[in-house]
Amino acid sequence: MKLPQPLISGILLKRYQRFLADIHLSTGEVITAHCPNSGRLSGLSTPGNPVQVWKSSNPRRRLLYTWEMVRVNSIWVGINTNRSTALAVEAIENGIITQLQGYGGIQTEVRLEADNRFRQRNLAACPAREAYSARLDLRLFGNTPDCFVEIKNVTLVEDGIAYFPDGVTVRGSKHVIELERAVAKGYKGVILFVVQREDAVVLRPADHIDSRFAQTLRQACSNGVQAIAYKASVSPGEIVIVREIPVEL
Repeated sequence: MKLPQPLISGILLKRYQRFLADIHLSTGEVITAHCPNSGRLSGLSTPGNPVQVWKSSNPRRRLLYTWEMVRVNSIWVGINTNRSTALAVEAIENGIITQLQGYGGIQTEVRLEADNRFRQRNLAACPAREAYSARLDLRLFGNTPDCFVEIKNVTLVEDGIAYFPDGVTVRGSKHVIELERAVAKGYKGVILFVVQREDAVVLRPADHIDSRFAQTLRQACSNGVQAIAYKASVSPGEIVIVREIPVEL
């Protein structure tokens, strides 16, 4: 995926209110940029970190700049969660994600019909299961059965281990439950972790951050949901998914 050009270099001054970041640009200007990531960005939002931003040509935007990536430990890390779906679609179409080949088409932002029986049956197992019929990122069709895919952007890596999530995510648990429901209805369900950095060698659910999500994921996988992870090469010129890494549940 080619990125908006030219990206502008800067130094992070501070990140605050989740979606705001003050950045000192290489031009000497200090700007407030939109931070397109609701997570904690643990280890990434340290003041002084080199960053890359891009400027919108839309004069109606309240914040013209968007924070795209940050450099830590000599690598670039993509923090823009809005890139994940497009990165995944590109990788599927280019044959990189082998588990998602053989389909004739892709729909984005799809929803299963509500099923109250599934909801009632699973409430006791996990409180998060009271939420259902959440929208999923992709539906692959043209093969039997159709495949529903939920994509999660990953930025947290410690000692080569990628963790998801980096903050409590009730919404993430809802998506996993929806994949489980898709499998129960005869579809294929896949959760795809897109790691926007190259230093990860394995992915694990972050029990130490959100044990409910980890529990929900393990239960869903025991019921047929497939968890896969691919990491991306990130640079100021482009971001591209390059290879699979194992998922350890």
